[in-house]
Amino acid sequence: QCSRMSKWASEIEANAQEKLLSLRECLETGLQQNYDILIERNLQRISDNNATAANAGMLPTLGLTAGYMGSADRTETTPVEGDKMVDNAAFDQTVDVGLSLNWTLFDGMRLRANYNKLRELQQKGELQTRLTIEDFVADLTAEYYNLIQQTLRLKNFRYAMALSRERLRITEARYQIGDFSRLDLLQARVDFNADSSQYMSQQELVTSSRIRINELMANKSIDEKCVAQDTVIKVNDALQWDALSA
Repeated sequence: QCSRMSKWASEIEANAQEKLLSLRECLETGLQQNYDILIERNLQRISDNNATAANAGMLPTLGLTAGYMGSADRTETTPVEGDKMVDNAAFDQTVDVGLSLNWTLFDGMRLRANYNKLRELQQKGELQTRLTIEDFVADLTAEYYNLIQQTLRLKNFRYAMALSRERLRITEARYQIGDFSRLDLLQARVDFNADSSQYMSQQELVTSSRIRINELMANKSIDEKCVAQDTVIKVNDALQWDALSA
């Protein structure tokens, strides 16, 4: 009895350490961290920046060119009489500056077609981002309620396994005193093993659902413990029945 109570107490303490998340909190976290949404938003920013008249070639372009060149000359002069003269101070400099303005006024409606294409790509990026967000919200919402369902089933299997364990204990005790047959004992063990197997399989389903939620929210660890809030009603655990009924 004491070991059973201590086990239940440890399970309650473990559940208390898990993070209770509402659907809204999960969606807010996922919308900020989900990689697919971040990628689509970046692509949408690129398409928004590209959808300009300048990228379509409809605006004039201004070009500036500049150049600089310098040369140093060494001059030697040999007079008819006297010593040879050398001049190293000859230095020539050349600076070139050019400014050009280009503006295509008409090229057979190609500019307008390019601009319309960029605008269509911009709208496509907006729609793709919206679809990605809607798919994410649908997937996370479905998985959130699936976690609630699987958690409730886990509690039911845990209760059924506890009943089978208690039945097995009673059957073993009555078998020892000769009140039950060996067939009854074997049947009780089979039922307990079957309930235990269902409970362990259900634990795997709950773990898989939690991992999927962590993946959708792009948490740092897919093993992060979280508990789905199965009700919006907050119960005050400090309430006392005697005080309420008085």
